[in-house]
Amino acid sequence: MNGDTSRADGFLLHGGGVRTPKGALLFLGPSGVGKSTICELLSPEFPTIADDCLYVSRNKQNRWTAANGRFHMWTLRRESGIAPPSITGAELCGTPILAIMLLSQDTHNLIEPLDGQALCAMITNGVIEISGQSQSYNAIRVLRWFELAAQVARAVPGSRLRFAKTHDVLRNLDDFVRVLSVDDKNTSLEECVE
Repeated sequence: MNGDTSRADGFLLHGGGVRTPKGALLFLGPSGVGKSTICELLSPEFPTIADDCLYVSRNKQNRWTAANGRFHMWTLRRESGIAPPSITGAELCGTPILAIMLLSQDTHNLIEPLDGQALCAMITNGVIEISGQSQSYNAIRVLRWFELAAQVARAVPGSRLRFAKTHDVLRNLDDFVRVLSVDDKNTSLEECVE
């Protein structure tokens, strides 16, 4: 990939996300863990923001938001002659991030708190995993990505979501969303997992 995935106002992130009434739930993890699957399972209740590439940035209220990353990815590659993706204005508009979840598949559903250091590492990995990125990064870019990841990790709660590929995950996430609020960045995830 030519270009830098971090911009002054945001960065591209390998992940999926859905839009809930209280904000965006982002799902991160390695390829094949189920980001697209969980977005699909949740789509009847919560619209999908993206299932593979997100654009994370700050809005005018200084909140971290997530939008579909396809257009932002295209802007990095436009010199290669690829046509712009078909994206609606709603997909470009960022949704304030409610929580970020590290996914793993399991036989049952469980949401566990994730500390800020683990969340920062998870976000940094998600930035580096963007297709083609591994061939183009350098130490300065990695430091910038880590800086942005740390800012997000300090502002947004994180958790680990172990999930079974069933619609029961919707009930667990619905309970989780009710506890969290976009306006209360300090909500403890302990309240959600008791």
